[in-house]
Amino acid sequence: MNLSLTNISLKNISLENTSNTAIITTLIVLMFLLSGFEKIFSFNNNVISLQQKTITSLPLYFYKFIILLVILIEIVAPSIIMYSSFTNKYKNLSYYSILSLIIFTLLATFIYHPLNIYSYKKSIPFWANMSITGGLLLLLKLN
Repeated sequence: MNLSLTNISLKNISLENTSNTAIITTLIVLMFLLSGFEKIFSFNNNVISLQQKTITSLPLYFYKFIILLVILIEIVAPSIIMYSSFTNKYKNLSYYSILSLIIFTLLATFIYHPLNIYSYKKSIPFWANMSITGGLLLLLKLN
C-alpha cells in the first residue's frame, strides 16, 4: 500500500459536484459563523473596541447597534450561503449574502487592519482579509 502524497490529484475535484462545492463553500465562510457567535459572548468588548476605532464620539447605542448588525451578518449570511450550497436553493439570497460578507470584510479590514507598508508582520491581517475577500469573490462567481 503506497500512501505517497504525490498520488493525490486535484484534477478530479469538480465544482459541478454539489458536495465538493458545499465543502469548499463551508471552508470559506465557516470563519464568519464562528466569529459571529464569539462576538455574542464578547459583546461589550467589541463595542468598546469599535468606539476606540472611531474618530468622533457617538452615542453608545450606535456602537451597540453596529455590533448587533455585524453579529447578524456573520451568523445569518454564512448560514444562508452554506444551506444554498448544500441544497441548490435560494441562490439569489446566497448571492446577496456573499456580497454582504465581502462588503463587511472590506470595511472591517480598513477599520481594524489597515495596511502597514512599513511592517510585513503588522500587515498580515490585512493580507489575510484580502485573501478571504478573494475567496468570497470566487464564491460570488460560482454562485
